[in-house]
Amino acid sequence: MKWRPSEADRLALRNWRYEPWNLGTYPSDVMEDGSVAEQLQSISTAVLRAMPRLHKTVSPEQVLKRLRRESPPAWCEARWIGDYERHLDQ
Repeated sequence: MKWRPSEADRLALRNWRYEPWNLGTYPSDVMEDGSVAEQLQSISTAVLRAMPRLHKTVSPEQVLKRLRRESPPAWCEARWIGDYERHLDQ
């Protein structure tokens, strides 16, 4: 899954959606001159706040369900779906 670290809180919400980024434009946080320390603090706060809750909303079963429902018919999502299915069959 590709997401901006500053938006980690979104993944810990129950209503997150899978968003494909297949065309080479990946979500990222851009560091601005003069405010890198503040931006890194903001990112670390978002990640630290989200991680303890993440296992409740981003389980392998939930990711597979969302990939099946929300992903485009692209080769990379098809491989992810196959990987999740094999993982969950173990």
